[in-house]
Amino acid sequence: MKNKYGNRLVTALIFFLFITGCSTTLTRTPTQEATDMPSSCEEVEGNCLELTFYGESCVYKGPEIVENGNATLILSNESEMPYKFNLIRLLEDKTYQDLIDYQGEEPSSKAAPSWLSFYPGVLDYVGPGQKYVWTGDLKSGIHALACVGRLGIWLGGEFTVVD
Repeated sequence: MKNKYGNRLVTALIFFLFITGCSTTLTRTPTQEATDMPSSCEEVEGNCLELTFYGESCVYKGPEIVENGNATLILSNESEMPYKFNLIRLLEDKTYQDLIDYQGEEPSSKAAPSWLSFYPGVLDYVGPGQKYVWTGDLKSGIHALACVGRLGIWLGGEFTVVD
């Protein structure tokens, strides 16, 4: 029993470290009513990105290049458990491959490296079968998307924001 609780504590600490990365000056729009939320990017004008968690995979659907500025991120949880999602900007000229190499096999339980910056307001629990919509300003650089749950972290994909 001691090992079981020790593993939970270690996992909780890792997730705490992962979600408390550097914050940016980006803002989150107030939570929208469920009736206002778009169900897909087809219903959104401008920059739109979609991330879906299927229980054992995190899948990004969207452009490889996005212009900086306002964007909508639609997060969908198609698993049977609540999960968190994260939008990450890579710093220090790091690449998405650097992040993949750092994280290792999925789901990863490694703490976030210091060369990541997290967008505030994205990391919210999304219940099974639910969607969450985040709108905010994207800064230039390489970005990654991740699904975060009690089993670890899955990387969903990357895109680059340009001026």
